[in-house]
Amino acid sequence: RIYREIIPLARELGTKIHEGLFAGNFGDLLMNIGKYEEAESYFLLTIEILKERYALVAEIFSASYAKLTLLLGNKELAKARIDRVNETLLGNMADELIKLKAKKAYIYHGVGEIEEGKYIFASIERLLLEHDFKEGSAVSRIVKEVEALYSEQ
Repeated sequence: RIYREIIPLARELGTKIHEGLFAGNFGDLLMNIGKYEEAESYFLLTIEILKERYALVAEIFSASYAKLTLLLGNKELAKARIDRVNETLLGNMADELIKLKAKKAYIYHGVGEIEEGKYIFASIERLLLEHDFKEGSAVSRIVKEVEALYSEQ
């Protein structure tokens, strides 16, 4: 309910970055609770709003949109979307880079490219050794989700 109120408020105030962030975060929330079709509209809105002036944030949400595409059943398009995400824009943002790589490893697993996914997951593990992320953080949650996929292999 809060997101449904705050997104139009941000639009009304003309703060595009906030409108895009709120819409993208709401898309992530909707995806995580299984409301995929509704999440898609928020990701599309976010990417459209942010792609020109806030490319970095648009890339982050493009990775979420790629994962959603897989969850909606379109494997080939999901892989194409995640492969288009520009990791180099994330620079030294280790938390966002790890989350992006985790989404990529998740998608690669989903499309059956297990060995490439394992390679991506190994790069996540190297980044985790360099940084200290608290248990329960967004980073640790998404890494655990992907780790579970690859521990089954």
